[in-house]
Amino acid sequence: MIKKYESGDKSQLSPHFNVQEFRCKCGKEHEILIAEELVDKLEKLYSALNCSKIIVTSGYRCTAHDKAVGGSGTGQHTKGNVWSA
Repeated sequence: MIKKYESGDKSQLSPHFNVQEFRCKCGKEHEILIAEELVDKLEKLYSALNCSKIIVTSGYRCTAHDKAVGGSGTGQHTKGNVWSA
């Protein structure tokens, strides 16, 4: 399920990830879409690797930012669903 969060939401999504880690890098204030399944899979990866941190470099993207970085503006990043494996 994809959940919507307000731009300033600082909710903890799981033990190691929070909403702000997935925000669009455009710098504008708009909603953030995040797939619960993505967070679950990242937590499993975190445990499997026994690591100290996973850095989300590109989570949700607004349509304009997605296009600005070479995306189509309608891809999985714009839907909050960036996990494909």
